[in-house]
Amino acid sequence: MKILELVNSLEIGGAEKMVVDLSQALAAEGHTVTVACLRRAGPLARHLEQSRIEVLELCKPEGFRLETARKLASHLKVRAIEVVHTHNPLVHHYGVFSARLARVPVTVTTVHGPANIQARTPSTLLFELSCLWSDRVVSCCGTVEQHLKNATMIAGRRSVVIRNGIPLDAFDRTACKEPNSVFTFGAVGRLVPVKDHLTLLEAFARVRKSQPHCRLEILGDGPLRGELESRVQALRMADSVRLLGAGLQVPAFLSDIDAFVLSSVSEGLPLTVLEAMGAGRPIVATAVGAIPELLEAAQCGWLAKPQDPEELAAALLAAAAAPDLRARGERGRAYVRRAYSVAGMAAEYEALFLRLLDRRAAGALESSARMTHAKD
Repeated sequence: MKILELVNSLEIGGAEKMVVDLSQALAAEGHTVTVACLRRAGPLARHLEQSRIEVLELCKPEGFRLETARKLASHLKVRAIEVVHTHNPLVHHYGVFSARLARVPVTVTTVHGPANIQARTPSTLLFELSCLWSDRVVSCCGTVEQHLKNATMIAGRRSVVIRNGIPLDAFDRTACKEPNSVFTFGAVGRLVPVKDHLTLLEAFARVRKSQPHCRLEILGDGPLRGELESRVQALRMADSVRLLGAGLQVPAFLSDIDAFVLSSVSEGLPLTVLEAMGAGRPIVATAVGAIPELLEAAQCGWLAKPQDPEELAAALLAAAAAPDLRARGERGRAYVRRAYSVAGMAAEYEALFLRLLDRRAAGALESSARMTHAKD
């Protein structure tokens, strides 16, 4: 197959990392994969280039740009693309319109989290209209699919679930941190409102009052970095909280922490949690998206209500005092190995694409036969 993956950019983020992993896995199976960025690429592009996967930058300016759609359609024609696979509503209408112009047989989109779909908004209406010409809408977990069905009509009826996966080998080799006098929590994620690092800081300030030996490290960057740094200073935690900025060496980061923490107000099936589980780290997380189901199945962590610093602090303290920390981490690692590999995810996407192409080819043959019969 000739597949084009369309994403807004290749900046560091969960959906973007999934695109890289999926593209590499499909290319390894012999498919020709191109990754197109609606805007500019970003630091994750080098991983694709190292795998000899073509990366296109469409460099779309702000606002709707018809010329961008035409430019993408031209690329689709030149490369004889058979499947356009878009990621999140932000880019889907460009993928659909360009695919129609280039007569691409199959168009599929993946929704990576419920925050990307808000009921009765102009952007969701545009997404709904685009889904009229979409063959399938993939949800990354059952929670996202249920939200899609509640918030939409057209998209929800075309939904299937394909769970995210991670490159297991990259995390399975991560050694467990040896216990010492400093207990370190670690978070990975963009510094944006939906990740709610402010609540995490408020919770950690409570932890520090009774457990001054604890530390918090946050790997990630984003528009809220200045505000978070100011809050760290205001809470007098500069000696115990480090904002490390953006980084690609997640396995190395995970090897230096005792427990992983996620404080989001909305998620689908976050890769950061899967990666931490794959590295054998116990999890403290807010009960959003597929996380409660994941942690309950693996018995590897603690949950708290979103936007509740008291409850999150209690969960952090429970983790810091847990006598079975390593056992919880190993249960999480074993569960992810069984159910959340990149290879498994890619095989499901490959089967979906082939099934849709076969169905489109069968429909074309039937239509041709009807036309021939009418002429006779």
